[in-house]
Amino acid sequence: MKPKGPRDSRADILILVLLVALLFGGAALVHWRPRSSTSEGEHIVRPRRVAPEQVKYRELPPINLDAKRVRGLAVGPDDRIYVLARFRVLVYEPNGDFVREYGDLDRAPHCAAFGPDGRLYLGLGRCLGVLDLATGKVTEWRDLGKRALVGSIAVGERTVMAGDSGTRAVWVFDLAGNELARITNEGAPEGEGDAPSVHFDVTRALDDTFWVTDGGRHAVVHYSTTGQMLGRFGKRGEAIEEFGGCCNPAHLATFPDGRLLVVEKKPDLVKVLHPEGELDCVVAPPKAFILKTFLADAATDSKGRALVLDPKQMQVRIFVAKGGG
Repeated sequence: MKPKGPRDSRADILILVLLVALLFGGAALVHWRPRSSTSEGEHIVRPRRVAPEQVKYRELPPINLDAKRVRGLAVGPDDRIYVLARFRVLVYEPNGDFVREYGDLDRAPHCAAFGPDGRLYLGLGRCLGVLDLATGKVTEWRDLGKRALVGSIAVGERTVMAGDSGTRAVWVFDLAGNELARITNEGAPEGEGDAPSVHFDVTRALDDTFWVTDGGRHAVVHYSTTGQMLGRFGKRGEAIEEFGGCCNPAHLATFPDGRLLVVEKKPDLVKVLHPEGELDCVVAPPKAFILKTFLADAATDSKGRALVLDPKQMQVRIFVAKGGG
């Protein structure tokens, strides 16, 4: 065997160094994780930890929808369920049996709510309308302007409140469509309140005042129909009693006893709050939904059931208090 010379020894050392570098470099690659490229101001989706004892609702069989796209949900007389599916309104019994549909509407409704007169009020983009359940005819109210986008409606004994996500204002009308007030967010605390979002929901309180989401500031605001701010609650945080992520809460509805059904997005979380803002319980934790479901709407019925519109599963998901039927 030929003895190794100085050049061969240097080659062996170089190979050994390369092997060590590859070994430790590979280990470093296994353990290294790139830093998040999320820019300041963006919100990272973090898990919301829900304790089992906080969940006080159970799910009933859902209503499977014959639709490709859904936008809104309303509960009408006799607790019938009305689902907005593009240019159609689908009607179901409380047990999920299909009743009928109102089809071929001229405009696709974004939201709906029933009034004490039994009429179905619709948000039609730049205007509101009323659907005659007997004839299927929609009577449109006046155009609210190019920037208007009516994304939520709540109806009281004498007034209709419409959340306009295009101008971040709440319009107040009487039941005949005459404008009574236009309420803006002027005077609200400094924050992200003007963050662009289609989520701008409104729900009626039992005394005919109303609640509106202020997602940019992670709050819910209480107004009179004349525009007087009666109170507000909420703060940003990852605790279940707080509002997490960006532009939450997304949807509101009112239970017959005055409590609020509240929906958050990213992750989807459904909970019940008292009018003072105190957490009552969780209806459905994030694990009840497919990731990034973005629940389309929420409603309650006269029995206190919580209904949410699931666009991923294409279902109306129904939840009832544990111990209830």
